[in-house]
Amino acid sequence: MQPMVLVEAKAAFDDPDFVFEAKLDGFRAVAYIQGGQCELISRKKHAYRAFEGLARELGATIKVQDAV
Repeated sequence: MQPMVLVEAKAAFDDPDFVFEAKLDGFRAVAYIQGGQCELISRKKHAYRAFEGLARELGATIKVQDAV
């Protein structure tokens, strides 16, 4: 699975069939949780090491064995 690629649009849209939120942080990542451990991976397949605290918290908080 890859994070969604940026898509440019000429104007904002409002459609009741879509649910979304603004991306304000500047990063896209996929969170892989395996055995309670989480790793955040960029769309270019690089691990986000600067966010290890967030990854630890996600792994501890999300009570599943494996998830993407």
